[in-house]
Amino acid sequence: MKVSKRITIKGIVQGVGFRPFIYRLAFRHSINGTVSNNSSGVIVEAEGTEKSLANFLKDIKLKAPRGAKIKEIICESAPTRHFNSFKIVPSRKEEKREAFIPPDIATCGDCIKELLDKRDRRFRYPFINCTNCGPRYTIIKDIPYDRPATTMNKFVMCDSCENEYLDPLNRRFHAQPNACPNCGPSIELLDSEGNKLHVAEPISFVSRKLKEGALLALKGLGGFHLTCDARNDRAVERIRSIKKRRDKPLAVMVPDMETATELAFLEKKDKEILNSCESPIVLAKKKENSSISPLIAPYLDEIGIMLPYTPLHHLLLKEFKGPLVMTSGNPSGTPILHKNEDALKLFRSLVDYFLLHNRDIHIRIDDSVIRIIQSTPMILRRARGYTPSLMDLGFKSKTTVLALGGMLKATFTFVRDDKAIVSQYFGDLSNPDNLNFYMEVLEHIRKLYGFKPDCVVCDLHPDYPTTILAEQISAELNCRLIKVQHHIAHLMSAAAEHNFYEDFIGVALDGTGYGLDGNIWGGEIFWGKEDKLKRIAHIDYFWLPTGDKGIEEPWRIAFSLLFNVLGDKALESNWIAIRRKSIPVNDFLKVLALSKHPLTSSSGRLLDAVASLLNIRDKITYEAQAAIELETLADKHEEGFYYTPISNLNLNPYHLIEEILLEQNRGVAAHKISARVHNTLARWILNVAQKIRDEKGINHVVLSGGVFQNRYLLLNTLKLLKENGFRVIFNSTIPINDSGISFGQAVIGALRSRE
Repeated sequence: MKVSKRITIKGIVQGVGFRPFIYRLAFRHSINGTVSNNSSGVIVEAEGTEKSLANFLKDIKLKAPRGAKIKEIICESAPTRHFNSFKIVPSRKEEKREAFIPPDIATCGDCIKELLDKRDRRFRYPFINCTNCGPRYTIIKDIPYDRPATTMNKFVMCDSCENEYLDPLNRRFHAQPNACPNCGPSIELLDSEGNKLHVAEPISFVSRKLKEGALLALKGLGGFHLTCDARNDRAVERIRSIKKRRDKPLAVMVPDMETATELAFLEKKDKEILNSCESPIVLAKKKENSSISPLIAPYLDEIGIMLPYTPLHHLLLKEFKGPLVMTSGNPSGTPILHKNEDALKLFRSLVDYFLLHNRDIHIRIDDSVIRIIQSTPMILRRARGYTPSLMDLGFKSKTTVLALGGMLKATFTFVRDDKAIVSQYFGDLSNPDNLNFYMEVLEHIRKLYGFKPDCVVCDLHPDYPTTILAEQISAELNCRLIKVQHHIAHLMSAAAEHNFYEDFIGVALDGTGYGLDGNIWGGEIFWGKEDKLKRIAHIDYFWLPTGDKGIEEPWRIAFSLLFNVLGDKALESNWIAIRRKSIPVNDFLKVLALSKHPLTSSSGRLLDAVASLLNIRDKITYEAQAAIELETLADKHEEGFYYTPISNLNLNPYHLIEEILLEQNRGVAAHKISARVHNTLARWILNVAQKIRDEKGINHVVLSGGVFQNRYLLLNTLKLLKENGFRVIFNSTIPINDSGISFGQAVIGALRSRE
């Protein structure tokens, strides 16, 4: 006896070949009916026997396409309509939009084979794709996800492509970006001045020129890359000059895993993530004496590597046969460029060639960045391949929440029901271009999903652009406004990622966060649950002389700490003597005059100061550079640490400075001191956690904040806590840095909706 069911499948199920998958599955299980996209997800009207429908449902869960992420399947009885076949029917728009936009997917193995097959009609076609791979988020203008709602709408499929598109047994069945050389996008090669070059094989041509030291502006999937031979010092220097990026590391794309292992030490999980459909940049320990230019990641022991993720990348890297710098095409600190005319205007006469294409990028996006910690991928920059993120909260929110995040590494998050959508990374919103980009994508996502927030959440800092925006939105929509302390949002981002809502000990270490007392926090330990966290301990306050100038020039913080320990003798120290040629005496005196405000407990600023005291870095050219180089220097086998009294549970930074000075006087090497400073922070965390456990009986520790991007500190802290019986949670899927703030804020907004 046949029965009829209406099956609603929610999650990332559009743009990943889900309807063709359902079609083939229905054929296999003798199911009649229809499948369509709508604004909620994928809708299946299915008729068959009880057994065939049960097996059909089971296979939907077990065999879904690689890019799909099923969040919910709703199966309901439906009136029998006596279907005599199974069809894909046109998509329907609905007022409530619950379908989730799929991320872009790296080129699949089947498409790569066809790309390199001389007998295939798409041989060397740079825009080959199928239902299992290709552009999604970057080309979508609206949902449901159909070709007219993408930037592919201007390309009319030829008969051959349309036949594939309509053939249920074809891999390109209902592949919305489907195209070929006869009907799809094409590439164009231009010289330095933007003049079109007519060459038979543009990709082979630019490959030869790259080997000769040329610079290329390459239009990719989510925007432009600046590209050069990663082994050529002069070419790398030119890219740094264009980007105004003196020291910050540059990403490298390699043709294959063999080349990747020549440049870096890769574990099994590193290789797995490199080969994944997300295809991010993976940070790994670089090998000494490799062919790579030392200018790629100066003063660091890590390198960022990725594999080709578009057909154009595969063709270029196969021709080039070596590592290429593949860094975002933009001046440092601004959004990645995505329009041909903008790239030509900005890079004209600066690069040697432009390799463009005519498939428009609707939403630009950077490459994602991941580091593997104890076989767990830790996303540091969540962008291409991972966004828009879809997160399960583990509970149902009673209101629709919009959380706007912080200012650095900005993101925003929407919450509806039990799901959160986390945006891509936008960078520093103090830059007007980044803020405009943020606003553009915020409005795009809001319209796609039909979001109208009942609650807006932001940081406590009164001057953040996101705080000002939250106040404006709250007033315009007459909805609730919630302001959340920066570090509490950090900790909730980690706890909620794991759906952990019980009591925990929370450790938040970062550079800057507006505190509940108006001071700058950044070395905090809390206890409690959800958003009701109480600060128990912190790094004792020290002066942050000249505010942001002190962040840019860590010597100022170092001198302030030194003066508080040595008094006037600080001016006679060897540390001052070393700097007399580069820093005028008057500048030191100005620091003393301005060193009483503001106060900070920042672990990031403390590590910056230590880097200066150890003569590693006095002035930075990118965020956290001094602390990163301090970590790089640390002796990874050193187990010593400094005694710091914690009778009131706080860590006294002046005691730490005294210990460092004593070590220097004894002639202890800087790499030993660096390691012992990191070990001291980890030991302080353990000691405070043990005292809280003794008093409160709490055994879970949550770690969050940008300083925990420090691999050495994180691993040592994990080791100490786990050896002493603590269960530890830290960010993985949600970035541990300020990009995770908006998710933590959104969770708190959703939790408060229950009140």
